[in-house]
Amino acid sequence: MGDLREIRRACARIVATLDPPRPWELTSFVEYVSREIRRQPIHLTGRQLPPGVTSFWFHVPGRGDWIVYEERSVPQHQLHLVLHEIGHMLLGHPGVDPRVLADPTLAPQYGGRQEHEAELLAGAILNRFGPSAGGDPVADDLARAMETFDPSWEATPHVRPILLGRTAPRRRDRGGGPVA
Repeated sequence: MGDLREIRRACARIVATLDPPRPWELTSFVEYVSREIRRQPIHLTGRQLPPGVTSFWFHVPGRGDWIVYEERSVPQHQLHLVLHEIGHMLLGHPGVDPRVLADPTLAPQYGGRQEHEAELLAGAILNRFGPSAGGDPVADDLARAMETFDPSWEATPHVRPILLGRTAPRRRDRGGGPVA
């Protein structure tokens, strides 16, 4: 539990240093990080990714950073995927070695603390700066839509509480009661 508190404090410190343009918009946030923090271009690219891969980022010296995300994800999930990868950048985590893109057998196994840190930082950025969840008329249907139409949703169950917690603090069933 102490580890989680430490990660949350680190994420809060990073978020406190950010001053993105308002009102919130993903493209302007990416441009802000590109210009003010990374000091190099950040390119966003949607692609159909293999099963189990939802996003990654890599750096090409002299050309900038590329964030590649699952293009078949719903927009709210794409937002989170991009912020997750920006989280890795802000936390100083290494990107994917571009050689892995040509030979996937070179890919290291990802997971553990760095992924958890990037998830928490993406959620903290959304909570502080992201689009307001208040008054969203489709929030109750978000989970059903993602489960039905988004092939990457199954690969990222750890994202569900962040997305659903952000967009639908208290989901309700058809009868008006809270959904567990």
